[in-house]
Amino acid sequence: MVGTEIGGSDNAYGNGLIQTNNGSLEVKVDELRQLLGKSDDDPLRIVSVGAGAWGSVFAAMLQDAYGHLRDKIQIRIWRRGGRSVDRTTAQHLFDVINSREDVLRRLIRRCAYLKYVEARLGDRTLYADEILKDGFCLNMIDTPICPLKVVTNLQEAVWDADIVINGLPSTETHEVFEEIGNYWKERITVPVIISLSKGIEAELEPEPHIITPTQMISRSTGISMENILYLGGPNIASEVYNKEYANARICGAEKWRKPLAKFLRQPHFTVWDNGDLVTHEVMGGLKNVYAIGAGMVASLTKESATSKSVYFAHCTSEMIFITHLLAKNPEKLAGPLLADTYVTLLKGRNAWYGQKLANGELTLDMGDSIKGKGMIQGVSAVKAFYELLSQSHLSILHPDEKKPVAPVELCPILKTLHKILISREVPSQAILQALRDETMNDPRDRIEMAQTHAFYRPSLLAGALISPDLSRLNLQIKMVSKTEESQLQQLENQVENGGGGAWEYLSLVRKLKLRRSDKVLKHGLALLNDPKKRSALGPDEWNLYEQVATAALDCQCLEVAKDCIKVLQKKFPGSKRVGRLEAMLLEAKGSWDEAEKAYSSLLEDNALDQVISMRRVAMAKARGDILGAIDWLNKYLEIFMADHDAWRELAEIYVSLQMYKQAAFCYEELILSQPMIPLHHLAYADVLYTMGGLENLQTAKKYYASTIELTGGKNTRALYGICLCTSAIAQLTKGKNNEDKEISTLAAAALEKDYKQSSPDKVSLLASTLKTMKLQ
Repeated sequence: MVGTEIGGSDNAYGNGLIQTNNGSLEVKVDELRQLLGKSDDDPLRIVSVGAGAWGSVFAAMLQDAYGHLRDKIQIRIWRRGGRSVDRTTAQHLFDVINSREDVLRRLIRRCAYLKYVEARLGDRTLYADEILKDGFCLNMIDTPICPLKVVTNLQEAVWDADIVINGLPSTETHEVFEEIGNYWKERITVPVIISLSKGIEAELEPEPHIITPTQMISRSTGISMENILYLGGPNIASEVYNKEYANARICGAEKWRKPLAKFLRQPHFTVWDNGDLVTHEVMGGLKNVYAIGAGMVASLTKESATSKSVYFAHCTSEMIFITHLLAKNPEKLAGPLLADTYVTLLKGRNAWYGQKLANGELTLDMGDSIKGKGMIQGVSAVKAFYELLSQSHLSILHPDEKKPVAPVELCPILKTLHKILISREVPSQAILQALRDETMNDPRDRIEMAQTHAFYRPSLLAGALISPDLSRLNLQIKMVSKTEESQLQQLENQVENGGGGAWEYLSLVRKLKLRRSDKVLKHGLALLNDPKKRSALGPDEWNLYEQVATAALDCQCLEVAKDCIKVLQKKFPGSKRVGRLEAMLLEAKGSWDEAEKAYSSLLEDNALDQVISMRRVAMAKARGDILGAIDWLNKYLEIFMADHDAWRELAEIYVSLQMYKQAAFCYEELILSQPMIPLHHLAYADVLYTMGGLENLQTAKKYYASTIELTGGKNTRALYGICLCTSAIAQLTKGKNNEDKEISTLAAAALEKDYKQSSPDKVSLLASTLKTMKLQ
């Protein structure tokens, strides 16, 4: 690979501050290295992806703090190569250099000053990656930072990274991390990712929902959400680097957020940890939306404190309202979360953009990527939130008109910003008209409505409910397209008939995350037993050993599995991933106690390993310890609350033990997270009907009805359920009300129609059954 590292800091000085607490810094590095399983001769590698203002400053702060510990930690930053610096910017950069004696001396000492003189005269073209090496971010020329190690080849930058900082705009995150995901396909270790990106995208199919940057990263790379965190707070990049006191929160899984908060904390930069990733990341996107409006108000009212405070009251109430739609128990808009909103509305690039639009210095035709400022993420976020909240099926009751409306109708500022920025129906002045609308409700009313009504819509964050398997041991369920299925079948037939292509077939099985254990064992062993073919695989040889070992365990070929695991143990001594295979082998042998010890040891090192946690459940069931399986499932769901399969498995166990109340709770969780799956509604209704009692029967009737609605009236079991519920309710209440009578009549008629079409010979039996229930 061609080396593309083009610079780096070689001193222990950061922004004029001599590090005097080397001991405590070294301790923090050692603690993080230990958590990541780094050996003594292997440095901790941190890579910042994206070189915007905040991404560059974040990398520079780490370089300032830890750059002198070269043997223990390496910090580098990736940005695309080839971006030239125009002459006007080069001239301004030259002025900045000459106004700072420390920067001037640094460049002269590094023999880098002359090129800036030549660029000032127009005799040379500078490039963004080149000046970043010297400590100048193209989006923040006025604030020099420390020199950085810059890499322009993405694969070289990230392939061995332990911690990746996402400093990309949300609009670029998916594309870049999809490429990174390709480079990481064969990784043994799983990196930790900290996202600084603030923005969201909306998808309207198959269910309207938003996608946050952390979700984009997880989707693109297959990395579990447990290894992805979000960091946000009231931070203006240039001010933070100039040692203005700042604070932030790092949000995500407890295993990583606490040690990373400690590692990132500096005397002028306090970092707290928080578990509510959803609220913080959504607020990170929302504040950019409303910051544009704040800039407009400031410009149009000549910085009127009264007008800006009125706007602040209304926009924060809309933000609270929206987060209650997206999160069940969102973090309150207080502390760093509120401060982040305040500083962005006061002095962020989105507020700056709103000001420039309002005073005519910028126009919408110039786009949302502004020279010297970078991407204005609030523009795309306005479009995303508006489209999402305009969906009629998300309707809520209007407090005054008492009729269902789309949520966006209760967000007048968001609506106005969409009219200004996206549909371009009105000028910037419309933001003031929206504020002065006499019909606008008190902001407190909107907040009370959000906090006292059941507004939460789990489907709006559908992407967050997918938690990719940390292990990548081909255990993750994946939908296979018809094209992929056809390709797989064609390859399978080809290999079975001696036509070659065994490796391509095995690779496709692994890519699609399918089992096909008997075929994998047969063709994988043939490759591994042929030294010539095996050596031709290169690094993929170890993936094949793992794939064959897993298949052998499935097929109870334990000696084959043992041999494969031994090879992997020799190649990767101490690997947790290989350790998991060893534990699975013990389980397959029936050595339950030894397997339990092995799983417990692995979970001590990584409590968030989903595969191991579920293996304990499977092992308990195999031993006939159903109560133990219930206990493990409950512990697992305390951590991985969005695992639908686990909730369903627990519900089915409870039903088998006639623990219907507990089963009902499980189905309630499933309906909350997957409200459009009719099977959850039907199973919940069945459990409630079985429990009996007037209240349960009435609720069961509602969920049978929702099942019918979700299936287009084609669910025979749900139609029967309606009939059974109305009949039982009539017996308990000694009569039927008109509504129940009408519903039961409609259900009975639908059943008769269904039977006449599908089973005409059983119509008489149906009629007899309905007559018994007094429905005919």
